[in-house]
Amino acid sequence: MAAAVAALAAQEHARRMQEIVDAFLRAGATTPERARTLAALRVPHADAAESLRNAGVLVPGPAPASWYVDEAGLAAHRAAEAARHRPMAYVVGGAIGLVVVLGLTWWIKGG
Repeated sequence: MAAAVAALAAQEHARRMQEIVDAFLRAGATTPERARTLAALRVPHADAAESLRNAGVLVPGPAPASWYVDEAGLAAHRAAEAARHRPMAYVVGGAIGLVVVLGLTWWIKGG
């Protein structure tokens, strides 16, 4: 149960981070000259914005409290996230395969 709650919390955090990235991209804030503040974009998720800053996705603009999406940082972040989730997909796929093989074996032997 605790693992499910943690997974849901992580999924919600990822959704909030994507909302922030989308807001900056819609505003065209991908260069220092086009940097925007979180308030100007009405971004309420300060925790997710902090994660994006730490990941190098949001970088400081020239004006105080302004930020923009570093597209290279975004690409690197997405690649790292995909690599982090890939082993779990292998584990889940392997577990499903094992259950299928065991079920077929049981069924062939006459249960």
